[in-house]
Amino acid sequence: MSNYKIESLTKILNSTLITDIYPMVKKIQVDKLEEDELSSYMHLTILVDNDITHDNMYEKEFDPHYMVEYHVKNLLPYVSVNTNYIGWDVYTTDGKYVSGYDLVGGSVFNPRDRYYKPDEDGNKSY
Repeated sequence: MSNYKIESLTKILNSTLITDIYPMVKKIQVDKLEEDELSSYMHLTILVDNDITHDNMYEKEFDPHYMVEYHVKNLLPYVSVNTNYIGWDVYTTDGKYVSGYDLVGGSVFNPRDRYYKPDEDGNKSY
């Protein structure tokens, strides 16, 4: 995938279009963007305030799944990105794992959802 799409998308995702709605989001990094005729995939790493945890993120009005499925997906056409699947991982700015979602196993046409949460040491687990 061309770097200009990744760079453009990164700029849009880190603009006030997202941070005005989710002020706890400090940075969104586009880690992977693959597009072809049959399927497409994108993966994001989202950095949030250090006081956000897996247990309190909804209390603090941070729903990463909704943010990606609604807000991020609505911004994709502005940089001509058409992706079917978006995976994501959320970390605090000090590196603790908060939450994640990805597609695993199955086939391109029938992937399986997997949700991630932190283990007792703050590392990614499912």
